[in-house]
Amino acid sequence: MTHTLTPCPPRQQRGLRTTDMAVSPVALRQMATGEPEETARAELTDFEHLIPAPTPEQARGEARIFHALIAAYGRHRPTLTGGPFGIRSLTPRSDELVARIAPTQLDQWIDALAFREEGTGVAGLRWADRPEGSPWRCPG
Repeated sequence: MTHTLTPCPPRQQRGLRTTDMAVSPVALRQMATGEPEETARAELTDFEHLIPAPTPEQARGEARIFHALIAAYGRHRPTLTGGPFGIRSLTPRSDELVARIAPTQLDQWIDALAFREEGTGVAGLRWADRPEGSPWRCPG
C-alpha cells in the first residue's frame, strides 16, 4: 500500500493564527488540543501561532500513525474509547506530538502501532511513557 501526504501551500503551513480572535489564545488552544490550561499556557511561547506547523518528517509520521489507528479501530466511536481513538488531549510541537491516551486504550494503540513485517504498524516510531503523556517522534 502506498501512502501519499499532499503538502499544503506554504501560507497554510504557518500554524493556526491568533489574530483577530475574541477568545484568549490559551482558551483557543485548549479547545483545539484538549490540553490543561497550564500546559496550553506553557506551550504558547509565540502568541501569533496557536498550533505550530510540523516539520515535513513529523507530518508524514503523524499521517502514518493515524492511518494505523484508523485501520485498527475501524468505525470510530469516541464515546466508547474515551475520546477520538482514545486520545484525551494532544500537545502538538513542530518535531513531536505528545498524546495523552485513555488508559483503557493503551493496549490497542500498542497493537495498532507496533510494526510488523507484513506492513502494519509504523516502522521507526519512537515513543516514551511519561506522566504528562506519550511523546511520539515520527520517522521521516
